[in-house]
Amino acid sequence: MNLTTMSWNARTVKFPIRLAVLLSFLQIAILGQARAVTISGIVRDAESRSAVAEANVVLSALPLTVRTARNGEFSIGVPHQGAFRLAVSHVAYEPFQADLEMGADDISLEISLQQGSI
Repeated sequence: MNLTTMSWNARTVKFPIRLAVLLSFLQIAILGQARAVTISGIVRDAESRSAVAEANVVLSALPLTVRTARNGEFSIGVPHQGAFRLAVSHVAYEPFQADLEMGADDISLEISLQQGSI
């Protein structure tokens, strides 16, 4: 009697574990189909056309700020489609903002910043 009770309990414990593993694989398969899109680009000085390094690039609704590299380039992965506001700022330049509609395709931008008044 004690052995059958132990066997039944082992099966009962294994079922939820197997179900959890199965649901995890299902979630990975579903999320793997939704590809993140990328917003990338370069930030330049509007007059000299030189790259602007260390500019802050922020996409609304994402808790993430990236900085442009020495060559002015940046890249942000966007996990879902929709409308976003892109904001670029640098201490020596006027702020830049643009509204973007993200679809299934990556976006590449060239942003020109106007020098700010000191």
